[in-house]
Amino acid sequence: MEQKKEKIERKKTISEFIAANQLTLTEKEAFQNLFIAIDTNQEKLFYITYNNSGHESAILNLKCIKAAKVDSIEQNIYDEIKGRQVVVGRHVNKIQLQLSLKNNIEMLHYLPFYQAHVNGIDELNTLKKRAEYWQELITHFCSCQNTGKLQA
Repeated sequence: MEQKKEKIERKKTISEFIAANQLTLTEKEAFQNLFIAIDTNQEKLFYITYNNSGHESAILNLKCIKAAKVDSIEQNIYDEIKGRQVVVGRHVNKIQLQLSLKNNIEMLHYLPFYQAHVNGIDELNTLKKRAEYWQELITHFCSCQNTGKLQA
């Protein structure tokens, strides 16, 4: 019941934000802790990330995005072999889309697609592919900025 209420509240937040900023979304996708969308008419990327303390939202001008990159945060898995700690594997903790801006290299935006403590391991590959899709989409729009209006 709590999840349903939270889902309704998230949809309301998204709708209000879209209306307040007069966005016309040409591409959008919702994940467990992320909503991401593009308005090609206004050349904007819009996202909302959710966490335990609430949500964070931003609208970025696609012309101001320097690069989009899928970032995987991994942790070594160790085992003791012949009295020594040896790396025997890696565990993916997070997959996120990292956006860097042209005018502020130090300001990075991180959009979480996969979080090990939230998502199941069975979702890892699917969510990684979705992050790669959005990376390609944003990169395409950024590279088209010199040719006039962006097209989906």
